[in-house]
Amino acid sequence: MNKIYLTLKENQYLEAKQCGAVWDNNNSLWYTVGENATRDIIKWIPSKIIKNNLIIMEGIRSCWRCHKETEVYSVTSDYILDLDLLYSDIDESENDTQMNEWIKEFIDNYNNYLNINNRDNIYQPSDFFSDDRFKKIFQKFAPSYYWDYSKFIKDYDHYNHCKHCGIIQGNFYVYDEIDDFNYVPILIIKLNILPI
Repeated sequence: MNKIYLTLKENQYLEAKQCGAVWDNNNSLWYTVGENATRDIIKWIPSKIIKNNLIIMEGIRSCWRCHKETEVYSVTSDYILDLDLLYSDIDESENDTQMNEWIKEFIDNYNNYLNINNRDNIYQPSDFFSDDRFKKIFQKFAPSYYWDYSKFIKDYDHYNHCKHCGIIQGNFYVYDEIDDFNYVPILIIKLNILPI
């Protein structure tokens, strides 16, 4: 693979194209190979790329408040590439020529990294909400996972909630090992490539 697929919202297409992004008709995604890329393209380089099926997981937990059993949801994949591990520091003064060289080097590292398989990692579902297709599907299958304010964290985020009393179950559960909470796959979303 000689492309880095980009995370773009619909209203960013024109700007990304001006920064050197190219449209891939086969995968319906924008990408860069480094040619004619400007420095600004880095803001669309994803932190992770799903290279295979995305799997919605469901587990059962006892609510800490009402003590009734409630579903909690998580996400995993057959193959997720964690591109954060490939990033190097980029100096603010680097020009577009240096950025092209950096992207080409990044792609070389990226191609080498494709051979590393990160299976069975648990992810917070909202990590994937940049993709509207996934967001719609997930919200249909996991109605108790939604945007809310946490008094503990003092911020808004997406959380698992108890289906009985509505209290936030927190993000703690989604980061635990699959076997610990007996997560079972409830939906496999067939994907070839999804940058997040």
